[in-house]
Amino acid sequence: MLPSAFRSKCAPRLGAWLLGQLLAFLALSANAEVLVSTQPLIGKPDSVYVRMLLKGSISRKDFDDINDLVRGFDEKLKGKWFAILELDSTGGNIEAAIDIGRLLRQRELAASVDRDARCLSACVYVLAGASRRIVNQYATVGIHRPYDPDDRADSPEQQKAKQARWGTLITKFLGSVNVPSRLYEDSLFIPPDRMKILSAGELQQYGLNANDPYVDEADEIREAKRLGLSRQELGKRKAAARVRCGLDRMNDDTPTAQLSIAVKCMDEYIRRR
Repeated sequence: MLPSAFRSKCAPRLGAWLLGQLLAFLALSANAEVLVSTQPLIGKPDSVYVRMLLKGSISRKDFDDINDLVRGFDEKLKGKWFAILELDSTGGNIEAAIDIGRLLRQRELAASVDRDARCLSACVYVLAGASRRIVNQYATVGIHRPYDPDDRADSPEQQKAKQARWGTLITKFLGSVNVPSRLYEDSLFIPPDRMKILSAGELQQYGLNANDPYVDEADEIREAKRLGLSRQELGKRKAAARVRCGLDRMNDDTPTAQLSIAVKCMDEYIRRR
């Protein structure tokens, strides 16, 4: 289920330039593909909501492709756009995944794992990188110890040194995106052939199914200032609106049309004078 800022009651609309981007990225490397669609943002008819799907095994080329897409949208849409990267990946190159995660963070792009989609192994670092993260209750997110499929190092000492290098890279990255380093530390004890599928509670503990708390709170402060409210008053209105508009009773199975009505109801209630 997408947060209110990302939902639209309008059908997807592809312009000529965007259609060209879509066709250009349908045929990527054999490992993965990036697909694109757009639609207007609710309440912002002059802005565009961009959906990108990263599907397959993550490679360095995927980072280059997504980076090129982001630059293209910046050039054509002049900042009036917001994107979410939808993930359906079994993993892949760890360094490429971390770089994609960094890109999401730098450009304030969201990441999601939709119903019946998977985000496994290195993919979790893409998800971790986003400041706004959405994981469907019927999605699958899994972790295991990082490994090199072409590894020839067969001594414990060599493996310890390799994991130490990965550990430094990964924990530094996780710290920079405000995700607990235990996400990596816990994965060390899970062999690659025994993938651990994370429960809703474990996703919450690692922060993988929630927004970055610092980004989230900064967003709330900006919204309160924009509405001329105190942070406390905004919180009270949002809590009351969730009950009044029925959002607390909705879940990932709620129809989009019903969600859109509830989101509009909540927005109107919060903005009331």
